[in-house]
Formats: sequence, structure tokens, C-alpha cells
Amino acid sequence: HPYRSKERGDVWNHVAINLNGFDHPKFQVKNISTRDRLTLLITKNKTDMRQEENASGIACEETELDQALKEIIDKEKLASEKGSEAKKKEKEEKAAAEELRKTAMERLGHTQKRNSEGESDRAQAKKSRRRSFDEKHESESDQRKEELELKKIEQQASVELQKQQHDMMKLFMQQQQQQTQILLSLLAKKN
Repeated sequence: HPYRSKERGDVWNHVAINLNGFDHPKFQVKNISTRDRLTLLITKNKTDMRQEENASGIACEETELDQALKEIIDKEKLASEKGSEAKKKEKEEKAAAEELRKTAMERLGHTQKRNSEGESDRAQAKKSRRRSFDEKHESESDQRKEELELKKIEQQASVELQKQQHDMMKLFMQQQQQQTQILLSLLAKKN
């Protein structure tokens, strides 16, 4: 979920509730404090790893906490990449729908122009009037069909987008639960 979004806040609230539900070790935290604590752990871990690597010149041995934090960072990157891909796809679908809408409007404009040219030529007999009425009726029918097709395409795109968002939300919730369990197991081992 994007930063500062309601969904992201709900996920952190869920993590805090899970932590507060444990009897051993006992937690008394809020969603903001859990988020801040994780951010602090990540930044501290990055600086420690960088300092150790600079001091020794070789890759440092990772602890279980380091590995868990690295896994959390990777999952967050993966989720943000999927979110940006979904936004890109949504943008492309909107552009395609807009292009289709423009095409439909161009056709309507051409038919209106053709109909107005037919009306200006009133020198023809009653048959031509009837023919122009039939053409107008046919063009309106074609226009309705195009509009219905456009609505159908937009609805399909909307349903697909909602499905993708639901799947992403589900994946993110699973990742958050896994991260919570990893942190709890690490905290339990420390105590």
C-alpha cells in the first residue's frame, strides 16, 4: 500500500493488535510505535552492516535478525514494484479506453456531418427524406452499439483492476503476518 494510506495504517494496526495479543513476551504497543520501531531497526541494521563491512573489508556474517530485516525490505520492494506495475497497467487501460472513446466520437461526428448534408439537399422527393431517416436511425443504432461495447470494455477493465487490487491487498496482509511472526519469534528468542 502507498505510504500514508488508510490501508497501510490498517495493516500496521493489525500488526499491533497481534503483538498485544501475546502473553509471553508481553507487548503494549500501538500501530505507529511498531512502524517506527521497524524503521529504526532497518536503518540501524543498514548502518551497522555498512560500518562492519568498511572496517573489515569483507562481507559480514548475518544474524537471524539481519536476515529477517533483509527479507522484510525485499518484500516491501516487491510490493511497491507490483503496485507501480498495477498503476502503469491501469494508466494504459485508461489511455486505451480514452482512445476508443475518441474513435467512437469521431464516427459520430462523421455520421452527423453526413446527415446534415442530406438534410441540406431538400430538392429530392419524399423517398430521400425517408432514406435519410433510415440512415439516421441506423447511425443512432450503430452509435448505441458502440457505446454499449465501450461500457462493457470499461466494466471489464474495472473488474480486472479491482481483482488485482484485492489480490495485492491479500498478498500484503500475508507478508505482514509473516513479518510479524518472524519478529515475534526473534523477540521471543532474545528474551
